[in-house]
Amino acid sequence: IVYDLPQSKKPYEERMKELDEMFTNPDGTPNNPVIRVAPRQICQSREHLEEALEVVSNRGGEGIILREPGSYYIPGPSDSMREVKVRCLLCTFNN
Repeated sequence: IVYDLPQSKKPYEERMKELDEMFTNPDGTPNNPVIRVAPRQICQSREHLEEALEVVSNRGGEGIILREPGSYYIPGPSDSMREVKVRCLLCTFNN
């Protein structure tokens, strides 16, 4: 699964469009039997995030990466990227 284009100097939305063009056919189907572009969607609210995390958790995933719109790729942790882990969210709500 491909999540981003670290070598690109473009903002987030343009990088995602470039990823789609590289690995997805015009009809939305993958054009490579091995490489897939990570699914993404715009987070509408905290409730939306919680619902998405529940789906990820039910599928055995660890969490979700949040990107700031218009952000540029920066290696490592940055103010424009956050990882929200399922276990962290559960701990927060249970305390």
